[in-house]
Amino acid sequence: MGVPPSVRPFADLLAEALRRAGAPAHRVEDAMSAFSDRAGLGSRFYILPTSIVVAESGGTRLLATAGSAPSLHRMDALSRLADRVLAGALPPEVAKDEVHRLEAEGSAWGVGAQLAAHAVAAGCAAPLVGGGGREMVAAAAVGMVAGGVAMLAERREGAAALAELLAATVGTVALAGIARAMGGADPGPALLAGLIVLLPGFRLTVGMTELATRHLISGTGGLVSAGMTLLQLAVGVALGSTLGSLDLLPVQAATPLSPWFGLLLLPPLALSFGILLDARRSQLGHVLLALSVALAGAHLGAWALGPLGGLVAALGVTVTANVLAHRHDQPAAVVLVPGILLLVPGSIGFRAIRALLAQDAVAGVEGTFAMALAAVTLVAGTLAGNALVPPRRGL
Repeated sequence: MGVPPSVRPFADLLAEALRRAGAPAHRVEDAMSAFSDRAGLGSRFYILPTSIVVAESGGTRLLATAGSAPSLHRMDALSRLADRVLAGALPPEVAKDEVHRLEAEGSAWGVGAQLAAHAVAAGCAAPLVGGGGREMVAAAAVGMVAGGVAMLAERREGAAALAELLAATVGTVALAGIARAMGGADPGPALLAGLIVLLPGFRLTVGMTELATRHLISGTGGLVSAGMTLLQLAVGVALGSTLGSLDLLPVQAATPLSPWFGLLLLPPLALSFGILLDARRSQLGHVLLALSVALAGAHLGAWALGPLGGLVAALGVTVTANVLAHRHDQPAAVVLVPGILLLVPGSIGFRAIRALLAQDAVAGVEGTFAMALAAVTLVAGTLAGNALVPPRRGL
């Protein structure tokens, strides 16, 4: 029995949609190889930064598409659509319409919820980077302002490429005004936490994972993209500091909060991460579990391995993600993405770039090395987790 003609166009659309849903290159290749083998297509999909090469016995073709920010609910929905097509429960033509509908409806959350999520994520992140109560308030305000500017810029043609620079500039100017109104705050933790959602640490880690799994072109593209985002953020902060006279404000040292206070912040942080990662409400429990495992693993790893502690945390998150993926028949990304996002070394890279812009070469080089070391330990932990509990075949 031959392959229905409509399966091949659906496979092409599925690969494009997975990339637009933010799935990493190596996971899309695995998912499409599994789909192609089960459907009898005999196709192989090779993911490039801005396109997909489909190789078949009759030749090759190029699909123009690029990666995007992760959307957990779309990854899950696309995976389930593919399974229904393979099981014969859904005609490929109807499945194609479902893919178009999924992409047309956009985020599962409204603009107001996303703005609030930027604020909550930034405020909850402040204690994790050494901030206190004042820094939490300032970071939440900066996060909402910077997140709103970034969302607006990404929707306007011509401004999307400068979204991070604009967001960092406006956010830094806003911080200067907020610090004056509050009578002082430590701008370091407040600014870092306020921009933490925009930091490209996850892209950096995914890029290094792709390099480690021999996806050299996609991995290199991811690293370059992450580096450009870090540069934009650092330049935006420098410009905003000048416009807002942030450097002239008296610095009031932060009063760190109790480490146990971080446990109380996990539920609101999980909710904000879930909104920003476009998760369904039913997936929020798994997001909370991912953050809990990541935080516990980070503390355990720091105690056992010092600067290599990220390996333990990434190992725990990956094993948890793969176990739940097999058990609930869902993409591992539902747990893996938020868990790794909490561990990513973007904040280290941001500090390193700022030091280099301030002509502090020693601190900049040390920060760059620390960022690379943190990313490598996360990649090693992820690969070790996949070796202990193999990921399910597919996404």
